[in-house]
Amino acid sequence: MNWFKHLDFYCERTDLNFWAEPTNALSNIFFVLAGFYILNRSLRVKNLNNKAWLVFLSITIIAVGVGSFLFHTFANVWSLYSDMIPILVFMAGYISFIFLKVFKINSFLTLLSVCAFITLTLYIDQSFLKLYFNGSTTYFPAWLMTCFIAQALYPKEILLSSKLYSATLLLAISILFRSIDNMFCNVIPVGTHHIWHMLNAVVLFTLLRGAYLYSKSDNKAPKVTAE
Repeated sequence: MNWFKHLDFYCERTDLNFWAEPTNALSNIFFVLAGFYILNRSLRVKNLNNKAWLVFLSITIIAVGVGSFLFHTFANVWSLYSDMIPILVFMAGYISFIFLKVFKINSFLTLLSVCAFITLTLYIDQSFLKLYFNGSTTYFPAWLMTCFIAQALYPKEILLSSKLYSATLLLAISILFRSIDNMFCNVIPVGTHHIWHMLNAVVLFTLLRGAYLYSKSDNKAPKVTAE
């Protein structure tokens, strides 16, 4: 494998320069801000339930922003993996958190579920559907899983469920902008991929915000109504 092979997937990139995708690169700041916000909140609250999980997931969101920045500047094979791996880690970590800490499913079944989810994600990413959605098929299993979890939590954990429902709506919209990036290059020279970054940062923030409020409330809804 040629780790330095140049990759060109998006409208905004028209040459091999480091700053050929300034909008796509700089829009990753939203991931970093989202991650630092929850990280700061989590570290400041004493005796916060699931603090280690929240810190880990917050750092992972920051890594998503850094990895995506590297890909939209270097735009080669190694930076593509720096973009993909943190996203997969966040998805696996968030599912594990929900299954272990919210659904109270045992570790073995959680591991099986996460492995099945990652396998499906990687399989769909290589399927023929990828040609029609500009690579966005990778996120279809994540959208379906979020829908499933949101419905499974309702109405017992209505606050967390509402956050996940909001995330599913935002994720659907952000996937749309990611998918149409190359369709409107003549109309929008910078493309629409940066909108995917901004909306998806809100998606990850919403998911993690829900996990934070769930952990802070100690499963007692009255404590989080004023948050």
